[in-house]
Amino acid sequence: MRQAPSPRVVSGVTAGYDPLVASEDPIVPSLRLPSGARIRHGREVRRTFDHGRPSGSGPVVVYAFDRDDGAPPRLALVVGRRWGGAVTRNRIRRLLRESFRTARAELPTGFDLVLLPRDPFEKRRMQDVREDLVAAAHRAARRFRREGPGTPRPGRRRRR
Repeated sequence: MRQAPSPRVVSGVTAGYDPLVASEDPIVPSLRLPSGARIRHGREVRRTFDHGRPSGSGPVVVYAFDRDDGAPPRLALVVGRRWGGAVTRNRIRRLLRESFRTARAELPTGFDLVLLPRDPFEKRRMQDVREDLVAAAHRAARRFRREGPGTPRPGRRRRR
């Protein structure tokens, strides 16, 4: 019988170790954005656009919609082709997603947040984007609580 190969060790670390995968060890937390932190359905993104309240700060526009559940905030990203090729758009998405992940504890709870970039966005540092995201999310949440859900703008094209 063949024995199972032993794990390969490269400079003291077991090869194949992924620090982003949830650990069995309760002391080492996962650094990943949980799947529950993402808005999964297009209808929820559309609801946030149609009935949420927007606010902008620096290079970020945030639409906020209150779910009334007190759960941690959820995220959706909308980065259109106007921002350039796939490499540029993916860089913007990564920057927004990481800003959201690191600021999640500071963001208002119970809200769905849709993030859009706006000019100027190129060459922005994550710390600057994170601060602008937190400020815009809090303003949008305050606006939603004060004014309630919005009404969709007339003449807006709706896709199915």
